[in-house]
Amino acid sequence: MDARRALVVLGCIALLGAAPLNIAHESAIETERDLARNHLIEEIVPAVYTLKTNFKFRKQGETTTYREANSSGTAFGVTDDGLVMTAFHVVQAPVFNGFPNPSYAPPGKWSYTDGEEATGTYTLIAKDGTKYQGEIVALEPDADLAILSIAKTAPGKKFPFIVFERDPLTYRHDGVVSIGAPFGIEFTVTSGIISNPTRVIGDRIFIQTDAMVHPGNSGGPLILLRNHRVVGVIDQIYSRANFGIGIGFAIPASVAGKFLDETLARLEKERKQPTPAQ
Repeated sequence: MDARRALVVLGCIALLGAAPLNIAHESAIETERDLARNHLIEEIVPAVYTLKTNFKFRKQGETTTYREANSSGTAFGVTDDGLVMTAFHVVQAPVFNGFPNPSYAPPGKWSYTDGEEATGTYTLIAKDGTKYQGEIVALEPDADLAILSIAKTAPGKKFPFIVFERDPLTYRHDGVVSIGAPFGIEFTVTSGIISNPTRVIGDRIFIQTDAMVHPGNSGGPLILLRNHRVVGVIDQIYSRANFGIGIGFAIPASVAGKFLDETLARLEKERKQPTPAQ
């Protein structure tokens, strides 16, 4: 064995006998990010609800239910007295091909032009399993938003709620978290960034995100990681097979916040109006 071969062999033996190199280590940046995300989830989850809808169909003037339809989505608290926000299409009675959208009349009745009626019930389920019955308070079909009240289920209760980040100038490509019930799998958390804060689709502006969202996330909050405020309401996904591919769209908080303000002003005005004498 010549000197060169001996050096190579000895080198290999030395490498084989050496202790393995441990490259695992704590990343301060990632640890801080994980802690921030976990803190956000713990703080926000109590204000998020899985929204389950049930519609009973009957012919106008009849009392017999001849079929039912069920669906689910997500909602979140927006006031401490039990108002929750979601997407309009989550609470709307099913839309059938060839028929105009059903019209709504309180308390929970949807009417179709062919003489059918659908009575909707809305059950909101908190993370701890508590169930609340929701009543529609306000609808904004053009913005695809709805507000329900769950106050009657727990009179006097102070509910957790989330604040809107209304100023679009305060965010750009920030980190975000989505909490919802994709495919009915409750309280699923995904995270990502704002891919585009002003994505134009048709005549509407959305916040585009790469946080994975699917059917069932609609109506849920898209939350800024850095300040725990709602930057948007999950509304649509880009999909070729009814599941998300990392292109989701949320209704901007500026739009949702304005809808909430208008609803609160209307409720306050109604509260101050004198009750008619019987």
